[in-house]
Amino acid sequence: MNQMPAYGRPRALPTWRRLGAAAVDFVVLLIPEIIAFQLIAGSAMSRALSYYQAHVSQGPSVAVAHSPNYQPALYHFYIATEAITAAYLIATYLGWSATVGKLLFGLRITRVDGHPLRARDAVLRSVPFWLPLLIVPLSVPLLFFEYVGGTILIFARPDHRGPEDLLGGSMVVAKEFQGRSLKELTQLAPPTQPPPQPPPPSSGHLPGWEPVYSPPAANVAPALPEPEGEDTPAKEEERA
Repeated sequence: MNQMPAYGRPRALPTWRRLGAAAVDFVVLLIPEIIAFQLIAGSAMSRALSYYQAHVSQGPSVAVAHSPNYQPALYHFYIATEAITAAYLIATYLGWSATVGKLLFGLRITRVDGHPLRARDAVLRSVPFWLPLLIVPLSVPLLFFEYVGGTILIFARPDHRGPEDLLGGSMVVAKEFQGRSLKELTQLAPPTQPPPQPPPPSSGHLPGWEPVYSPPAANVAPALPEPEGEDTPAKEEERA
């Protein structure tokens, strides 16, 4: 496991980079969805548009009358879009721990305990992005709530988790923080590597304090040894 850099939620749990990654993923998904639309509903929608333009003078009732000719194809397109979105998200969650957009922006998706997503987590996290398309009358409002309301929630929450994270038990972190738990990244728990302990008292340091100050010894010249064989005044007094 890589050593965690200095703490800080803005770095560990990004917000603005998530928006950039979401824009990239939107483009990545848009390409196959346009192809699916042309293959599944393109011809039916073209016929409906031509019919409406030819009878536009009859008013909006023309579109309603012709709707049975294109609505089934449109619904099939919705199902294909759901399948494409779900397959893309689940495969990238499990394969790379990130979508293409998050890889480009240096982000990773993990569980709140720091471990990679399991299959169940990946499926649950993907649900808000494709389930609204099943409810055709409410798909647009639900998708609007998911993207706009979810973005507001990401910026409002201290842990910057969106609806998909709350549902899937996940979080989005900068790649250098991958493997760390949410409690660590929000400074609610000590790091896995404990901080250095204070020195023991026997080392001359008081725990939690600076080293004990010892004043330098006075500059006193050491006494010179007395030369052997020479009489000194002290020796003469002893003999007397």
